[in-house]
Amino acid sequence: MSELKVDKISPDSGTTTTLGQSGDTFTIPIGAVLANLGTITGFGAGLIKYIGTSELAAAGTTSTATSYTSTGATITIPAADVVGLSKIIILTEGTGRQDKNGAANITDFRTQRTAPSAVNFTEVTKGANVISGLAEILGQRGSLIIDSSLGTGDHTYGVYFRKYAGVANQVGNIYYKQGGWRILAIGI
Repeated sequence: MSELKVDKISPDSGTTTTLGQSGDTFTIPIGAVLANLGTITGFGAGLIKYIGTSELAAAGTTSTATSYTSTGATITIPAADVVGLSKIIILTEGTGRQDKNGAANITDFRTQRTAPSAVNFTEVTKGANVISGLAEILGQRGSLIIDSSLGTGDHTYGVYFRKYAGVANQVGNIYYKQGGWRILAIGI
């Protein structure tokens, strides 16, 4: 086995350098770093091509909304990054609190895509019917959605909430930013 030690490989002519032949394997050893400062192409579907995060700070904001209302937590994947993606996976996580109203203490949360076209993803219901006690509920809210109906342009996703099924007596106040929100977008 031969070893070649160089700091840089450049094409002899043109702009392309080929390493090996079809069927060859190149191994990157443990501890080595392959740094990409440009664009990688031709690696096939299913690989992570985009990662983005967004965070919304905690606040004592309350609402009694019966229609879906934005928490303010959003993430936008730029159009240039959407090109070449087959799916965008969105993970949301936040801490909320809600007060009892009568015998119920239930809220709906869901992720919505607002651009380039509107898509409402499955809602997550949080809470319980309350016989006695349990004046409030504090806990994590979150969802995982997979968007495979991508369009052109920026793709913007946000977290929305409302009183359960849009019915006023399902919960008292919704503290929808109790612990802030985090959104992770993964493009494949």
